[in-house]
Amino acid sequence: MIKRGFHISLIVFLVVLTSCGQYQKIQKSKDNELKYKSAVSYYEEGKYYRAISLFEDLKAVYKGTDKDEKIHYYVGNSYYIQRDYMLASYYFDEYAKNFPFSNRIEEIKFLSAYCYYLDSPKYTLDQANTILAMAKLQTFINEFPNSERMAECNKLVDDLRKKLEKKAFEIAMLYYKISDYQAAAVALDEVLKKFPETSYREEIMFHILKSNYIFASNSIQEMQTVRYETVLRAYESLVKQYPESKYLNEAENIYKKSIQFKKFENNGL
Repeated sequence: MIKRGFHISLIVFLVVLTSCGQYQKIQKSKDNELKYKSAVSYYEEGKYYRAISLFEDLKAVYKGTDKDEKIHYYVGNSYYIQRDYMLASYYFDEYAKNFPFSNRIEEIKFLSAYCYYLDSPKYTLDQANTILAMAKLQTFINEFPNSERMAECNKLVDDLRKKLEKKAFEIAMLYYKISDYQAAAVALDEVLKKFPETSYREEIMFHILKSNYIFASNSIQEMQTVRYETVLRAYESLVKQYPESKYLNEAENIYKKSIQFKKFENNGL
């Protein structure tokens, strides 16, 4: 059994060594047609690094020929399959720039945008690529309004928007958690303005109410009147949109306390 295992290992080693030797010979070869056919074979076999290296050597050679477009496609798709999405998008963009009338142009422009979608990080990280992905997908939607990919693109844009919503919401709530209630109210209001259809809307409106209430309660007397008025407006907005809100009991307690302050103030006058 040990000998058999050794023989198998030796055979595998020799096959790999021979393969490497053949690849190096092809790399050094002056036969461009051999290089091209070998690159295509490597691509079809899933040996993308080798395929890319040979295709890159051939770009200048075949520039302006019928193989030029194919080389750009193979390189971009090789990076895409290997999940190197930024390089893939770059090469897809190069393809689109060089071959704007290709019958693949819709596919290529979609893939370029989709690469940014796939590279978009989780919401806790920097969202620059998320914003770029949305822009590229929107450009695709505008350019190909009748595309069969339209429903998919709209879903992708929606996914990205939800990620930006969540990041904005979590940042705003961070102010609330560290007891900076004035900043929390402002930041939460900005989230509503930027994402009016957000799934966090009810929760945001309640925390705007609560943040304004705590801020008003802790304010100096001269500022309390105007700030409690802000609380009452926030309450009215919440119960108007969500008359059966899960936060209704706490919201009503805040409302009653705010009204009591107003009555006390009026009696004091």
